[in-house]
Amino acid sequence: MKLLLATSKAVPSGGGIASYNQELIKAFREGNDFYLLTSADEHNVEGFKESYSLYGGNIFDFSYAKQIIDKINAEGFSLIINSDSYFISIAAPFLKTPIVSVAHFMNGIAADCAGYNSDYNNAIIALSYYCKAYLVKKFSINPPDKVKVIYNFVKDTNNNFCKCNNDRIKIVYPGGTSIEKSVDVVMDVAYRLKKTKLDFSFVWLGGTTLPSANFSLLGLKDIRQMLHGDERFTITGNVPREEAERIIASANIFLLPSRGEGCPMTLLEAMREGCIPIVSDAHHGSRELIEKSGAGFVLKQGDSRAIVERIQDIIYHHKNYFGYYSKSKSFSETELSSAIWKSQMNLVIQDALVHPKKCIELEANHYNILAKGYKKLIHESRKTAMINSAINRFKMDWLYIKWKGWR
Repeated sequence: MKLLLATSKAVPSGGGIASYNQELIKAFREGNDFYLLTSADEHNVEGFKESYSLYGGNIFDFSYAKQIIDKINAEGFSLIINSDSYFISIAAPFLKTPIVSVAHFMNGIAADCAGYNSDYNNAIIALSYYCKAYLVKKFSINPPDKVKVIYNFVKDTNNNFCKCNNDRIKIVYPGGTSIEKSVDVVMDVAYRLKKTKLDFSFVWLGGTTLPSANFSLLGLKDIRQMLHGDERFTITGNVPREEAERIIASANIFLLPSRGEGCPMTLLEAMREGCIPIVSDAHHGSRELIEKSGAGFVLKQGDSRAIVERIQDIIYHHKNYFGYYSKSKSFSETELSSAIWKSQMNLVIQDALVHPKKCIELEANHYNILAKGYKKLIHESRKTAMINSAINRFKMDWLYIKWKGWR
């Protein structure tokens, strides 16, 4: 088959959408030719027969969009996989090729990208049932079964290391300073743990510069301004993907109390290695997987005290938690394997190929209306992000005051 992957980014620089794309083409490379349409400044990307970049172009301009639409229609692709491509979301009604779109987040623009113009998609893949409910409601998708829930997957390993005999409980948080990963909550957890005499190792994975670095009223720019002077805490900064996986694999407790998620690869990697996950009760894939597996703990979003109490209990009564290690690993092997994921994806793709796609004639006024509607979605998403960033700034400054003992 001749497959077009349309995405915001194809070359990985960590986890995220680009990594998802790489796993996708690895799984379906045999017998297929992949072509790339990317929004990033990427050219001649490995793994693709040809690469087309929209970087520097204006997808909201009809004349430019018409050139791309005409080229796609002339190429005769068997299937388009829309993995976070704004352009495909807008242009979907005018494309002749069947489209399968992937919603990479629980809500916001990374989900809206898959739901917009849903009538002109053959199928939509959501990474959780919470995401499916969001898409069906927001875009009035009918029938709802057009949205298929397929969890992410992790590559199988033969690691059988038992965490039960660790002399020191190791906690790993992989979210850097992401607001969506609840950097403010995790910093408060660190503050509370730092005040105890508990014996543990806490590894902070990811970036250290705060999103509010340029707006802090107290000059707080980097988490290292607070997390220092205690050998129990290690800040890695950004590390290569392989190193991050190794650190996650060594953890007893995997801490990811996100307020927003899709189906995070780091959680899946942690479960594969038999960790005990602690996640929040916000509506996303992490909560769903832990509730389904019973392999960890779902705590109230933002409740740093509850997180510390659970960590403390695990440290004091470690033997009571031995069963969680095997539950986590077992669920990963039976529910989150590459074979299961590929089988589910293949069913969606084959179904899309046998059902004709709705297509209408390209017309300037109609395209401009759709482009304007999508601009509105982007504006709403950015507005929400700005509000969250402002709230986070004040939360982090308040934590800094507590950390410095200024109150």
